[in-house]
Amino acid sequence: MHNPSRLIFLPGAGGSPDFWRPVSDLLVHPAYRTLLGWPGFGSIASDPDIKGIQDLVELVVNKIDQPSALIAQSMGGVIAIQAALKRPDLVTHLVLTVTSGG
Repeated sequence: MHNPSRLIFLPGAGGSPDFWRPVSDLLVHPAYRTLLGWPGFGSIASDPDIKGIQDLVELVVNKIDQPSALIAQSMGGVIAIQAALKRPDLVTHLVLTVTSGG
């Protein structure tokens, strides 16, 4: 399994799915794109089920239902690494940009 059929973009603490939109729009790849936002961050509505980082990790893990590349920035990198460790069978690529160490 080398080619992802889904690209999952994870923002930093700003939480906006629009952070990755310019890259997603210019990227030439046949995979379906998922641009996630973090509930309760920035302009994203809160979700009472999200109480911490582990809840955000589960939010991402639940999106990994096919071979997926995780593309993450800043705080999203910490979440991406943890999600990849939970679903190594389906994470084909991990792209980390200016990520924090967690």
